[in-house]
Amino acid sequence: MMMEADWKALEPHLALHLNAFPPSSSGYEDFRWCITIVLTRYCELDIGGRTVVLAPMYDMSNHDPHTKTSFAWNAETRSLIVTSGKAYSAGEQIFMSYGSKANFDLLYVYGIAFVGNPFGAVRVGIPQLPTDHKQVIEAIAGHNQVSFAMRKIHRANNVYKVPDDLLMMLRVALLRKYDLERLGITNWNATENKERGIHANHQEVAPQYYVYPLEPISIYNELCVFTFLTRSLVRRYAKYATSIGADWAMHNNTEYWRSIERKRRLAMVFRVDEKQNVLHSYRTIQARRTEYLHDQLGGWTIPAALKQGSIGAKSPRKPTFKDQQRWDG
Repeated sequence: MMMEADWKALEPHLALHLNAFPPSSSGYEDFRWCITIVLTRYCELDIGGRTVVLAPMYDMSNHDPHTKTSFAWNAETRSLIVTSGKAYSAGEQIFMSYGSKANFDLLYVYGIAFVGNPFGAVRVGIPQLPTDHKQVIEAIAGHNQVSFAMRKIHRANNVYKVPDDLLMMLRVALLRKYDLERLGITNWNATENKERGIHANHQEVAPQYYVYPLEPISIYNELCVFTFLTRSLVRRYAKYATSIGADWAMHNNTEYWRSIERKRRLAMVFRVDEKQNVLHSYRTIQARRTEYLHDQLGGWTIPAALKQGSIGAKSPRKPTFKDQQRWDG
C-alpha cells in the first residue's frame, strides 16, 4: 500500500519527462523493482565526502540483532570492507547487523522478525485537539517548535524509554484551560471569541506563548500525559484477538508451528513482540507516574502495593496470561 501511494504521487512527475522515463520501461512493476534494489543494497560511505552507493552482495548476510558490524570504504583496494564484531570458525554462518531496527522495520523491509529482538517500538497516537483550544495550542506548538507527528516509545537493548520529543508533543497537545490561564493566555476559547466577535491572533509573538516542554508544565498537565499514554496502550492491547498466553502456546506447540506457513509464523512472532512492547511500556509509564507523584508529594514512603502498580489491591496484580516465567524474563 505504501509503494502504491508513492507510485501515485510519482506518476504525474514521470508523465512530464517521457523521454527520460518511457512508459514501456517505467511502469509500476519497474518502480517496485527499483525500490527493492535500493532498500536492500543502499549504503552510505565516506568516499571523499558522503556518498550514496548500491553494494551488490552486501545484503547477502542474514541479520542478527545481537551482532555488531561496521563498514567502510577502502580507498587502496577500492572496495567495501565489512568488519564483524565477533570471530567466526570455518563453516559458520556469518551474520551482520542491519541496524538497531524494531520488528516493524525488519518485517516491512526484509521480511524477518525476532522474538528476542532487543530493539522495539510501539506507537501511542496523537491527542485530538479540542475545537475551542485548537488554534491556541497549534500556535504554542509553532512558537516552541513542537511537531504533532506520530511518536513511539522505544526499546533499546531491552530498556524501555519515553523519548523527549514524545513527551514534549503530549505536554503541548494536552494543554487545557487551567494551564492556558496560568500562562496568562487570554481569548483562548475560539467558540466564545466567535460569539463575541473577537479575533484573537495567536500567531503574534508573545512571552506567554513560550513554554519549556522538556520539563513538566504543571502537575495537572503531566498527569494528563501519563493518563493519555496508559489509555493509548490499553486500547492498543485490546485490539488483539488473542492473548499473549495463547500466542506463546501456539509458538511452543511444535506440531502446530511446523504446520503453518512462514508468513503466519512471522505474523505471530511480530504480534508477540508487539504485545510485549505494549505491556512493558505500560509498566514503564506507570512506574514513571508513581515516581513523579512521589516527588511532587514531598518524598513520602511509597506503599509496597504502589511500587507494584496495584493501587488499592491487597496483593500485587499478576498478568492474566500463562507462561508467567516468560513474561518475567
